[in-house]
Amino acid sequence: MKKFLIVALLCLFGCSTNAQPNQKPTGELVLASLFASADIKLSKEPMCNMVSASMNKSSLRLRDHLATALSSSFESKNKTTISTSCNESKHELKKGKLMDVWDCTLLINEMTPDEEFISSSTITFSLNKHNLKFVKKSLRCF
Repeated sequence: MKKFLIVALLCLFGCSTNAQPNQKPTGELVLASLFASADIKLSKEPMCNMVSASMNKSSLRLRDHLATALSSSFESKNKTTISTSCNESKHELKKGKLMDVWDCTLLINEMTPDEEFISSSTITFSLNKHNLKFVKKSLRCF
């Protein structure tokens, strides 16, 4: 029994040390976290409380903002480019406490076929550095 317990503890310790919570998230994980948070009401995110001229809704959600930003060149000859990135940062919690996060950005640019700038949208958000979950109140939209 003692031998089994020691082996189980070593396996558990080995698994937890291989998790590497400080490893930079992949692009797939970043976008999956953003899309999984698509139901967030923008009115609950003070830095992303957007309105929409094209959508007749009293309360926009992140999915609405993403749909508007990503559809800018729909059925036109213009082109939309998307880039993503993450950097280590801190997120301030209540009472001044700080949380280690990955601060991630989704940048959407719309250009003419001749590469002339038309518009851009930036969505920035944080992922908890330890569990890579979306951090509420970290959403910023420009």
